[in-house]
Amino acid sequence: MKKVAFLAASFALPVLAFAQNGPFKEAKDLNSIVDMIKSLINVALPILVAGAVLWLAFNIVRYVVAGGEEAKAGAKTHIVWGVVGLFAIVSIWGLVGMLTTTFKTNKAVTGGDVTKLTTGLTGTN
Repeated sequence: MKKVAFLAASFALPVLAFAQNGPFKEAKDLNSIVDMIKSLINVALPILVAGAVLWLAFNIVRYVVAGGEEAKAGAKTHIVWGVVGLFAIVSIWGLVGMLTTTFKTNKAVTGGDVTKLTTGLTGTN
């Protein structure tokens, strides 16, 4: 456990040291925070989905070639948790997309024009 904590800290400390110039320095309002989270998830999503699919494929092969019932039961458990993990990954991606649409982060309202404010809130252009 101490080795895992040390390994995690060794990766986290450089991020903290460069926090001033990190990706969150431009977090000024809710729109920019949601956009940053969306961009982080867009980078991580293909990696996570590929990992989950590989995990499922590996455990399906393990289930097929398993000799005993105990090995099949273990592989079946890993398959179920792989499907749950894949569902969680895709659900988080959908939640971020829904939040982005809900808060309309892709529409920037600038200036004091009332029509821009009302069209930004109602969703019509």
